[in-house]
Amino acid sequence: MMIMKKQPIGNIIEPSTVEATVWVIENFSRQFVSHHYIAKIWVFDLNYHHFVDDL
Repeated sequence: MMIMKKQPIGNIIEPSTVEATVWVIENFSRQFVSHHYIAKIWVFDLNYHHFVDDL
């Protein structure tokens, strides 16, 4: 069994690489995921209701 020492994530993965990857995934999602599907995910996300007021 290998014991891993805890390290800051910035030491393992380059922060600029992570940011670029997030943007690529977000662009893909905007192009290929239905807005109805995204809305359904938000409805079931409990944290969403903590930060967004009802209209």
